Order: sequence, then structure tokens, then C-alpha cells
Amino acid sequence: MAENKPSKSDETIRKYQRRWIKPTVITLTVLLIPILIFFGIHAKTIATASSNYNSDAGEIWTLIKRNDKKRFFENTPNSEDHVIATTKEDLPEKPYIIAFYLQHCAYCEAAHNEIEQLHQQLLEKYPDVKTPVVHIDVKSPIGKELIHEYDVTAASSLMLMAENEEENMLVISGTQGAYGEPMANSDEIFRIFKELDSHLARYTKHKNQRDRINQ
Repeated sequence: MAENKPSKSDETIRKYQRRWIKPTVITLTVLLIPILIFFGIHAKTIATASSNYNSDAGEIWTLIKRNDKKRFFENTPNSEDHVIATTKEDLPEKPYIIAFYLQHCAYCEAAHNEIEQLHQQLLEKYPDVKTPVVHIDVKSPIGKELIHEYDVTAASSLMLMAENEEENMLVISGTQGAYGEPMANSDEIFRIFKELDSHLARYTKHKNQRDRINQ
């Protein structure tokens, strides 16, 4: 029996397939990898989750939503609980923390939840203190003056203004996560607020002693 041999047209088709299938697979793989990475980062970033970060201040970690259109510093009024300083006259009596920020700064917004929760806890702990935290835009006149005076290099920064200037402290409150997403620098935020807590405790004790003497 005669063996069926492939026709020339079949050989041409197979040759064409061998020539183009491998480059096509490689091209599709190269295109798909960045897309998969993008959606993986996006899904991680927009999720709201609690971390395992615990402290005396409680569990205070929340990821910012990258697709959130609301910009906190555009819509928040100036109040006793949330002071935006525009002049040096707006600054309270030391000790306090300056929360430097910049409009549309993702790192500033990422750190905001932790800063505000610790701020509120200090307000409850020290009700006689006007405000332990003031917010200053680094692009404002006072912001430009202070970042130059204290060598502030990042918009998302916290600075402890102590009664003794040698005890001043500066930390960066916003950082990058494993995938490059903006996130709060939790350890540094908690460290500077813990330091402010000790300063306020000392300040309140001395103030109460002075008040008793003056009575």
C-alpha cells in the first residue's frame, strides 16, 4: 500500500506555523505580564485592610484607596480639632507636632488616618491642650519658611516642636509599600507621637504646679 505523503501545501503551512507560533507566544507573554502586575498592585492598593501593627494607641492602620477622588486637605475646615496654620500666629504653645503636607500628595494622604487617630487620642488625654497637631502646607509662605529653617526634605513629614529645641524631632510619615504604593510610615508616626505624649505629660504637670502656686 502506498504511504500518504504530505503535500507541499501542508508542509508550507507547518513551516509557517513553526516560524510564527513561538514569537507570538513570547510577545503575548511579554504583554500580559505588566498587565497582570498592574491589576495585582491595584487590587492590593484599593483594598482597605488592618495590619498586625499594634501599640498602646491601638490598631490604627488603614491603606489609602488609590482611586479615591476625595482629597482630605481640600475639603476639611479649620477647627479646634484640625488646625491648618497659615501664619506663625496660628501655632499653639509648645510642645506640638507640625504635620507638613502638600496638595494631592498621596504619601500625605496615606499617613493621614494614623496621624488623626493619634491626634484625637491626645486631645482626649489632654483636654486642656488647645491642639497637639497643626497642619502646614509646604507651599504656603509659613511652610516654605519652616521647611528651610528645619531642613524638611519630604512633604509627608512630622516635626515635634519641643519646649527645648534640642529635643525637636523630625520623621517622614509617608513611605512606599512592597509594590510601590503610598503607605503610612507607622513605626515613625507612632514614635514621634509617643515622644509628644511624654512632652505633653511633663508640660501639663508643670502647668498644674504653676497654677496651684498662683492660686
